[in-house]
Amino acid sequence: MNKHPEYSWSILRLFAGLDKASLYALHHHESYDGSGYPGGLKGTEIPIGSRIVSVIDAYDAMISIVAIVKEWRIRTRCSGCFRAVARSLIRE
Repeated sequence: MNKHPEYSWSILRLFAGLDKASLYALHHHESYDGSGYPGGLKGTEIPIGSRIVSVIDAYDAMISIVAIVKEWRIRTRCSGCFRAVARSLIRE
C-alpha cells in the first residue's frame, strides 16, 4: 500500500505535460511534520499540489462507500475531521 505513490509517479511521468502532476502524486502522503512517505518531506518542502491532493484523498476516503456502509454518524463526524485535516495540510 505504501508504494502506490511511487507507482503513480512512474506511470504519470511517462506522459508529456504531467511532470508536475507526477510529483504531486508522488508526495501526496507526505506529512507537514515530516513523518510521511515516501520522501519524508516536511513543511513547505511538500509541493502545494501534493498537499491539495492529500486533502482531496482524505475527503474521498471519508465519503467513500466504505464510510457510507458503516453508518451515517461516521460521515457526520468526518466533516469535522476533514476541516481539521484541510487546515493542517494547506498552510503556508
